[in-house]
Amino acid sequence: LGWGGAGFGDVERLQDLLMNDMFPQKLAALCVGPGLDCDAAEVLCGPICRAAMIQSHVPMVIDSCALVVMMDEDTTKYSNLIWKARGDSGNAGTNNHVNTHHEYVGPIIVITPDHNDFQQLLLHRQISEDGRTDDELMRELCCHLKPNVIVVRKSKDNKICRPGSDIVLTCAIPGCDYYPGYVGDLLVGCITTLLGWTVARYCCPNTSITRGSSATAEDRGAARGRALNRRSDKVMDAVMHACVAACTIVQ
Repeated sequence: LGWGGAGFGDVERLQDLLMNDMFPQKLAALCVGPGLDCDAAEVLCGPICRAAMIQSHVPMVIDSCALVVMMDEDTTKYSNLIWKARGDSGNAGTNNHVNTHHEYVGPIIVITPDHNDFQQLLLHRQISEDGRTDDELMRELCCHLKPNVIVVRKSKDNKICRPGSDIVLTCAIPGCDYYPGYVGDLLVGCITTLLGWTVARYCCPNTSITRGSSATAEDRGAARGRALNRRSDKVMDAVMHACVAACTIVQ
């Protein structure tokens, strides 16, 4: 979902598609943000992210200015899609939020901050960088995120982390110190593709809700989400490794 000929510029049209009985069944993953300026992102991305996550349960990649919208205190109805409630961050510096009861918290979301976005994410949750390594900062940030969110930090050595795991994966092939915009867009495109493939691999097609029933698209999306959630740790780890693969392809 970008700005231009290949993207959707009509919010209502895309919301209708995401709510349609057929479209969510065909949509493997959705990428929101590349190429958008912040004004367009605020108008377009917030409502679309909400529809995709809550109604259609589509796995998503949130990038660039769409990620800025999620940090805006004036749009808390969007920011709470990725952030835990303030004060619910567990032990500081300890990434110990395993979804032990496997309750369904939403579709898998991959956020892809660059250096500046990452600084803003830390500032948003008042996380100090003083004397701390990149891995420590990644773990601390994940303590503030919902358990269905994965962070891919776009940098020279791309780093990947998620809530509930102390492991920070690093791309073995070093890249450039500064990510030009088009390289970042290529990366999020690769991540979106591999995210869709990975989730499809673990999604059970024969859920209790069938295409012939009277269930809505939202019911079907939720059923798919619950099927995935029963395999939550395995799926999240697989998506993390898919993100490493995407970073390696781009590097």
